[in-house]
Amino acid sequence: MKMHFGIYAEVHFYAMMKKTKREIIMEKEHKTTKKITNMIGLMLITGVMIMGLFGCAFGRGNDNNDSGTRKRGSITGTMGPDITWGYDKSTKTLKISGSGEMVSEEQFPWRDLKIKKVVFSDNITSICKNCFYSHSEISGEIVLPAKLERIEDFAFYGCEGIKGDLVIPDGVTEIGNYAFVRCEGLNGKLTLPQNLKTIGEQAFSDCKGLKGDLILPEGLENIGRCAFTRCSGFTGDLVIPDSVTSMGDYAFGYCDGLDGKLKLPVGMTEIPMCAFTQDKGFTGDLVIPEGVTKIEYQAFDGCEGFDGNLVLPGSLEETGIYVFSGCRSFTGELKIPASLKVIEQNAFSGCIGISSVTIPEGVEIISDHAFYNCPGLSGELKLPKSLKIIGNYAFSSNPSISGHLEIPEGVTVIGEGAFSCCGSISSVSFPDSLYSIGASAFSYNESMKGSIAIPDRVVYIGEKAFAGCKGITDVTIGTGICGIAPNAFKSCDSLKSVTIKGDIPDYYTGDEASFPEGCKVITSPGAVKLWDGWETYRNDPVNGGSGANDSSSDGGLEKDQPYDWQSSLINAEFRGIDEFADITLKFEDNIAKVYVNGREFYSSGYDADYYEYRDRNIETEDLYLRNGKICNLAFREIKADRFILAEFTGLDGTTRSLIFYSQSPESIFKMPAE
Repeated sequence: MKMHFGIYAEVHFYAMMKKTKREIIMEKEHKTTKKITNMIGLMLITGVMIMGLFGCAFGRGNDNNDSGTRKRGSITGTMGPDITWGYDKSTKTLKISGSGEMVSEEQFPWRDLKIKKVVFSDNITSICKNCFYSHSEISGEIVLPAKLERIEDFAFYGCEGIKGDLVIPDGVTEIGNYAFVRCEGLNGKLTLPQNLKTIGEQAFSDCKGLKGDLILPEGLENIGRCAFTRCSGFTGDLVIPDSVTSMGDYAFGYCDGLDGKLKLPVGMTEIPMCAFTQDKGFTGDLVIPEGVTKIEYQAFDGCEGFDGNLVLPGSLEETGIYVFSGCRSFTGELKIPASLKVIEQNAFSGCIGISSVTIPEGVEIISDHAFYNCPGLSGELKLPKSLKIIGNYAFSSNPSISGHLEIPEGVTVIGEGAFSCCGSISSVSFPDSLYSIGASAFSYNESMKGSIAIPDRVVYIGEKAFAGCKGITDVTIGTGICGIAPNAFKSCDSLKSVTIKGDIPDYYTGDEASFPEGCKVITSPGAVKLWDGWETYRNDPVNGGSGANDSSSDGGLEKDQPYDWQSSLINAEFRGIDEFADITLKFEDNIAKVYVNGREFYSSGYDADYYEYRDRNIETEDLYLRNGKICNLAFREIKADRFILAEFTGLDGTTRSLIFYSQSPESIFKMPAE
């Protein structure tokens, strides 16, 4: 019995063991299946939660709207507490219903929806920022809500498909920045609301298809920068209401379709930069209202259609450069107001129809090219006694200016080409205050004849200053002259003698002779050559002179490669003014060179340290001029010109500050005090 029991127990135990293994395998399979099922369930739950958070429906677009549901063929949502919206996928129509302000936390609402048509409820009062940003697929006319009060920034930016008229409802007081920029499909009329106060920056910029009259409502106060830039389809008059007190740069720039008259507002004090630049269609007079004190850079540049008078106000104190440049059809007399101290660069260049100009007492500077190429100017030119500087090419290429030209006492500089190609000027007289006559200043004035007297204070006569003045017979040059540049009197065929009253200045002979062949140069008895004395001073060791004129010498200074502001020195030239008008500083290959009347006179190495970005000092040994030396050089850059400031020590040991300019002598007089 025991044996049978033992056998039974062993067999039974073995059977139990086999069953347990099977169960174990089945349990493992069951657990694995359960894990997979749980994971799938968890993924589904997570997906539902994510979809709930982000709008529940693909293509809903406004992810952060308060609620949104997806129904067959449509998507709906809210834009604030009282506004709902619905999008019909079959027609791609967005309908916005309710009342009040549109509110969206999303930066670009409906960015994923392809909207072809928008329908607004009349009770909506605002269209939110970026609402339809770059929805170029919106097409046809758009009808804005009747009770609309505000259109926010970028609302319809780049909606190129909108066509037809654009009517802004009368309740709108503000059109935001970039609201309709690049809506190039608009091809009808623009109607602005009667209650409008502000038109934002670039609000309608590049809406080139808008056409008809642009009527700005009374009560409008602010017109933003580039508000209507390149809206070339507008025609007719442009009347800017007197209520407008501020207007941004380029506000109506490049609106060249405007072909009527321009009326400016009485309330403005400044006309901004490029406000009407290249508006070529305007006609009639241009009257700048009293009260305007400043007209900025290129405000009316290229407005070639104005065919009446230009009337400037007595209140005008300042203009930018190129303000009326290229306004070729102005006619009649131009009267400059006495309140204007500076006639800026190219202010009236190319105004070929102006017949005369009155420049009153009070004007101190006539800048470069101020009246360049105004061939309608005729008769004698009267310059005011307050004048100090006549800039480069200030009156160049005006062949009808005629008779005697008197440069008034007080003028110190006549710039390069100032009266060149003014072929009807018959004679000229110079003031005792004059220091220099620039290159080509009176070149090719073939009617100029008789004698020329250069005053005692003049130190320099520039290259080709009187070249081609074939009627000049004799010249007397005063005691202060130091240099007469190459070809100064080239092709002065009638010039037979030049009398120099002082010591003998530096002048050229040979191929670039200062005087024409056959002209006799008469000097005073006992006169000495100035150049010899300059060299003696430069070479004398007692004065610290080394005699060096070796461009390879660096004076023991490091020659770091210029960088940043220092790059402005590379191959740059800076010129002196007044009694230093014949002096030029050049910076070449880390060598600072002094030129006197175009001849290299002295040189030294220099170092411009990158880290000296504030003081911008230029380290160099003393640089010898013809009548002293300079040290402690520093670089300055103001607007379009660059300068070298230096400390000058004269032959008598006295010191003072000097300024050398790179562009125009007038810029020195405009420099702010340091």
